[in-house]
Amino acid sequence: MSNKLKIEYRKLSELTEWASNPRSINRDAFDRLKKQITRLGMYKPLLVDQNNTILGGNMRYKALVDLKTTEVAVIVRECKDDTERIEIALSDNDRAGYYNETELAELVELNGIDGELYSIDLTESKTIEEIVNAEPTPLKDDKEIDAENLLNDKTVECPKCHFEFDPKSNDIEQ
Repeated sequence: MSNKLKIEYRKLSELTEWASNPRSINRDAFDRLKKQITRLGMYKPLLVDQNNTILGGNMRYKALVDLKTTEVAVIVRECKDDTERIEIALSDNDRAGYYNETELAELVELNGIDGELYSIDLTESKTIEEIVNAEPTPLKDDKEIDAENLLNDKTVECPKCHFEFDPKSNDIEQ
């Protein structure tokens, strides 16, 4: 396998979103991503397979379509099967490093960076094996969700994992 990357330009209309993409984006993050692209331009090519299926950059693709972009830089990665496609996509989105919060805050402040434009995940990353083998979180209580008043509530808490969400949220589909 050659380690040389070849960047090509493709029309967005030639590209296909990866149907099995397990990633999504909410409306606020999507709007922030579009602002980043508008401000900084595209500096990271999309990663596609030999069939023009996007393996890395599906959210950027959605933003570019919304911004009415017609052409984009891509790196083409030949994949022999779906397993390799999945591994390439996971690797492209892997969070291997972390931010030192103090140093990051100093850089942002010293350079007058608009903090509203960027979201930094400071939580501990987990391997897929850790996620798959995790013990289920026990229910906090046996409280049932009142379905009739569900949409009247500002936030809802999942009784299993205690994640709070807005039932009226405008998440963007995969």
